[in-house]
Amino acid sequence: MDLFFNELSIKEGPGKEAGKQWMEGLLAVYKKASKMGFKELKTTETFLTFPLATGYKMHDWLHDQTVDPESRLLVKTKVSKFPFIEQLVDNKNNQDSNLSEFRYKGRNAVGLGAAYLFESVSVSFSNADEWNNFLIELLITEVSEENEITEFTKNVKHSSKPEHLDSLIDWQKERKRLDIPNGKLLWLKRNEYLPYLILCSGVEKQISYLSGQEPAFHLSRKATSSK
Repeated sequence: MDLFFNELSIKEGPGKEAGKQWMEGLLAVYKKASKMGFKELKTTETFLTFPLATGYKMHDWLHDQTVDPESRLLVKTKVSKFPFIEQLVDNKNNQDSNLSEFRYKGRNAVGLGAAYLFESVSVSFSNADEWNNFLIELLITEVSEENEITEFTKNVKHSSKPEHLDSLIDWQKERKRLDIPNGKLLWLKRNEYLPYLILCSGVEKQISYLSGQEPAFHLSRKATSSK
């Protein structure tokens, strides 16, 4: 599962140092989230062209020798990589045969929308009070193939500080558990989901042959939530 960057949290800081602090805060959130099982931080295509301060864009931060090299390497390897949020949302809309539009306080909100579509988490710079929340209310408009329009609001899971992720621990455990569809995958991921159990060789056949419908499979999968 990936995180999705909230592009609405981008603004020009009062100087380069403020921009650097925002980036370090964002990476602190990502580092904690990665330990919870999240993979990459997806961004919009223009992420690296956005300004952190006057005359100082994210692309400049990426080449700033005063910035910690490990932080810059992390962005190069785990942040702002193809496919970008725009492509992911378009593909998801095509798969679901829906056209979705997402707005936050009257503004288009593709990052928050992607977090809703993929049942994941959006992350923001910690640079305004409105982002100091673990839930963000999003206005969603969906247009079906039959041109039926539905409008509703949803709370999107969100983080701009590492401590916001603490509220998501139980949800993340349950999400990971439900992402195991059958015994074969459960066995392949046994070290990740069942790290404290010592499983003998005979158990492999018993677990791997479970289709995912048996009561025994659900009991085995339930054990993963105790991690």
